[in-house]
Amino acid sequence: MIASASDGFANSSHRRGVTPFVLLRKRPGKNASKSWNICSRKRRLWSFENDARPRLLAFETGPDRDRFRGSHTGYGRLAPPVTPVRSIELDHREHSLTVHDSFEGSGRHQLELPLHLAVGVEAALREPGQVELRASGRRFVLTWDPHEAWVLDLGSGRIAPSYGVALLVVRLLWSRDGPLEPGLRIRIAPQAGP
Repeated sequence: MIASASDGFANSSHRRGVTPFVLLRKRPGKNASKSWNICSRKRRLWSFENDARPRLLAFETGPDRDRFRGSHTGYGRLAPPVTPVRSIELDHREHSLTVHDSFEGSGRHQLELPLHLAVGVEAALREPGQVELRASGRRFVLTWDPHEAWVLDLGSGRIAPSYGVALLVVRLLWSRDGPLEPGLRIRIAPQAGP
């Protein structure tokens, strides 16, 4: 069993950049369920900590649109650290969804943003910065910008709707290597016309 600081095994060395490794093993014997042997190490390979703390920055709903903006601290251990900030807007009048990812921090990083589509959705690249999505006889247009700054890989991925079940789906993967700006804005809307 692996324990983390959130389980009550705090270690002040974590704040100095050294991450503790706590491994709990049951001791054999009569009261094995109540007796634990604690081993501590400086490097943590397979323990989990609550590093990705979410932060709600904005949330509003209305008759025309709903908006969300949030971030998390999951990449705080990178050197230098990065904070991803995601904004989502659902436009009720245009029936569109816009997702904008930006990144706070400095330095050069390899950035990858995957989007796994639902089972049965087909995707085809139509022109730079534009993908057509087809599902259940309906068509949608997915656009992104700045399309010159991001490389799109149209491939396959897997989703797990339940434990032990993996389904193949279309996966879109935007990537780039360099400074954190520019961010990526993705918009999905119904395709107009035939």
